[in-house]
Amino acid sequence: MTSEEPANLAQIQAWMQAVITHPAGVWAGLQSPQANEHLQVEPETLENVISRSQALSSAERLNVYANAYHLRLLECLREEYTITAQAIGQETFEGLAFGYLQTYPSHSYTLGQLGSQFPRYLSETRLHAAAAPSSPAHWPDVIIELATFERAIHEVFDGPGIEHLPPPNWEPLWNCPPDQWSSLRLSPAPCLRLLHFQHSLNDYYTSLRDETPAPFPTATACYLALHRLDFRVRRFELTRPQFSLLASLASGHNLGDALAETFSQLAEETADEATFAAQLREWFALWTSQTFFCGVKQDGMEGAANVKV
Repeated sequence: MTSEEPANLAQIQAWMQAVITHPAGVWAGLQSPQANEHLQVEPETLENVISRSQALSSAERLNVYANAYHLRLLECLREEYTITAQAIGQETFEGLAFGYLQTYPSHSYTLGQLGSQFPRYLSETRLHAAAAPSSPAHWPDVIIELATFERAIHEVFDGPGIEHLPPPNWEPLWNCPPDQWSSLRLSPAPCLRLLHFQHSLNDYYTSLRDETPAPFPTATACYLALHRLDFRVRRFELTRPQFSLLASLASGHNLGDALAETFSQLAEETADEATFAAQLREWFALWTSQTFFCGVKQDGMEGAANVKV
């Protein structure tokens, strides 16, 4: 639509949104296809759409809205990545956040998706490495994992949960004999998230959140489960076998196959059946009490696991 044709309020609003939200600024927004889709406005005819004030030109008035919009986006990123910002320093974070918004501008109606690509941006650009201390060498990699961790916490908090679901019935699980475990499949809670990092992030994250001293993460594998219960995100540090078993069950493998696979991994570490069975009782007592799974289904019977719970 050209500026010579009458425009309705909805068209002007859509045009103005495209202009002030453009990552390259108002002038680039005026010439963008997104804005021209609604109104074709040249800089010299801008006052026909946005009137000037006594103190500001039309472009300056648009810039006020554009600056406020981008400042709000930066504020939202700081709120979502509070711990990452604390780890790298506010000034460095501000620069990274600005670059991120240029590379991955917001296209969603909700600010909940604004920071979804920030860990990816850190990994792709590694611009934060310029602020890295001389030691340790793995500092940039820890920051990427820390941002990934924070994003996962945000997604679990903001995503679907189990608060309005009825309590699971675990009778089919407790009463099923071992030779029928291959007929059982557990349904993971929608808010269960399993994370595997290359560095010991959990305690470091806690110390930054609580503003208490803590050693920098070492290059030690970290296995975690995130889960939301009563609208509160909880973190559970896992062993490698626990992570393996949960990941197998959450991906849809039946209980018998998942147990057999996990036990075969433990056998490499000289674990015996009695020890594994005792561990399983403890693990499943915790996972069911915390509702890691929201139900158990029984299907056809195919083989059996030899480990007894």
